[in-house]
Amino acid sequence: MRATDAGFERELGADGEWLRFTSPNSITTLWLTSRGHKRIVAAAPASVAEELASVPAVEQWSGELPLGATAAWSCGTDSALDALCRRIAVLGKVLPNQPLVRFEQQVLEELERSSADRETERVAEVRQRIGQANFREALIGYWDGRCPISGVTEPALLRASHAKPWSEATDVERLDVHNGLLLAAHLDAAFDRGLIGVGPQGEVLVSPSLPTIERRVLGLDGEACAIPVAPAHAPYFAWHRQHLFKTTN
Repeated sequence: MRATDAGFERELGADGEWLRFTSPNSITTLWLTSRGHKRIVAAAPASVAEELASVPAVEQWSGELPLGATAAWSCGTDSALDALCRRIAVLGKVLPNQPLVRFEQQVLEELERSSADRETERVAEVRQRIGQANFREALIGYWDGRCPISGVTEPALLRASHAKPWSEATDVERLDVHNGLLLAAHLDAAFDRGLIGVGPQGEVLVSPSLPTIERRVLGLDGEACAIPVAPAHAPYFAWHRQHLFKTTN
């Protein structure tokens, strides 16, 4: 029930003592079993497993995995089990190249509905509008609807911020959930202008060109904070530091 509540569907049969689940429009397979009072969750592929280090009350599990799984975790509480299943379901829908697949399909459908209007500018406008909407949706899922710097959760105040901008990126990069952050509007503006950046360990960098009073207003004048980042974020944030982040006054 906890797996299906998270959006998974039970497959027919089982893998030995493991129950196996999949989810529509997802790259993820989920397995569940029990060991005493513990609930064990296994998942594939590796790209999903690599993102799951920060779920509370969840520990890496080192027992024998079901065939096809890449990693497993032990959940000490029902709430931890729920959170882990939900996180795996979300990641399976937002990690590459799932947003790109949905983007291409939606663009094709819209252009087919307006087949008389296929001018290059019209196609570019459709692709950008649909692409940015998909990117925002994917970031909301990935960051659980919360700005990782400010903690803001009001959707009207959140923006999908590209690290490598739309104009500089390929379609794969434009729709890659690792190419940016879900930020409160004021931080989105600062990130876009290179007044803040993200370091290799997820540390939030503040440009020396941002005056003290603006730092205070933006909530960036206190102790330096860090956000959870995956290895796949690294090339995008490095690009942002090299090309956009202002390192001098």
